[in-house]
Amino acid sequence: MVNQTSEVKLEVADLRQRVHAGELLDSLGTVVGKLLDKLETAPSTPVTQFSSKDELLLFARVDQFKQHLMEETVAELTEKDLKILLVGLKQTNPQIRDQGVFISLMQGIQQGAFSVTQEQFMIQELLQDKVLFNHINESENDGAFQRSFAIFLLALLIFSGRRKNVELLNAQQWHIMIEQIGVYIVLERDTRGYVADKGWVHAFTHLGNLLDEINVSPQVNRADKILLETLLVERIKRLNTALVMGEVERMARYMVNLAKMNDLYLQYILNQLKQWRPELMRQMQTENVVSWTRHYNQTHLLSAMLLQKDLPPLLYEYLDEGRAFLI
Repeated sequence: MVNQTSEVKLEVADLRQRVHAGELLDSLGTVVGKLLDKLETAPSTPVTQFSSKDELLLFARVDQFKQHLMEETVAELTEKDLKILLVGLKQTNPQIRDQGVFISLMQGIQQGAFSVTQEQFMIQELLQDKVLFNHINESENDGAFQRSFAIFLLALLIFSGRRKNVELLNAQQWHIMIEQIGVYIVLERDTRGYVADKGWVHAFTHLGNLLDEINVSPQVNRADKILLETLLVERIKRLNTALVMGEVERMARYMVNLAKMNDLYLQYILNQLKQWRPELMRQMQTENVVSWTRHYNQTHLLSAMLLQKDLPPLLYEYLDEGRAFLI
């Protein structure tokens, strides 16, 4: 399945080039859909976890990091120190991943404790294939924890740069970011929210956070914003499992935020919705679990958009016309 990831990378790069060249716009969703429809899923395989000894060592590293936070000496951490912490995101033990590594790194980012160089290093680490695409071609698996929390940390890091008015990424690095996130959207299919004994996956909620941050960056052009939004919508249409733990509300917020940014995005999303309605009608004619799961994922997303208080009037009027259809 490594070959599938490589092929998707090439196809996303080609799509991006065609959108930039003005060759694809109204038909972009259809072309993206064909790409998604031909993807295959491999059986789930075990995700390597730390030994008990290594878990204790990581807990010690987290405690050391917290001490650095208290003493305001986080800038002294080496790249090796940061790598060790970031690897903890793959652990299924929520005390290590959530309460340990993630919460500590989030606090450091929110407090502005990291240097610009450290934040740039973490972005590069999180964008690696072995992190973002960890077991991503397989059916439901524990690799989703590392993928999802990498997405969340990327959102926090981009926000940190914006808050500091610092450009953490140059043009080439943004190029890599857009294409890697595009590939991630195409390949991610894990819709789980909270998992017993393992904590939150929440991949699509975290994705909404990152896409919102990408959208407000002046370094990202309109073509890339439209491409990523289309990839997300077409991916949602093809999810076979339910989004039930707040994901649709977060993604609805992201889509409305984009529509409010510029009339170009507003008109694009309005046309997208108009193309979407007949697809939903046709989907209702198929009586099986997957078809109905997809139908309700989509209608719940559109209903969540309709409930946004600042929904642009054009979108409100169109969605309100089909209100009964969304119930």
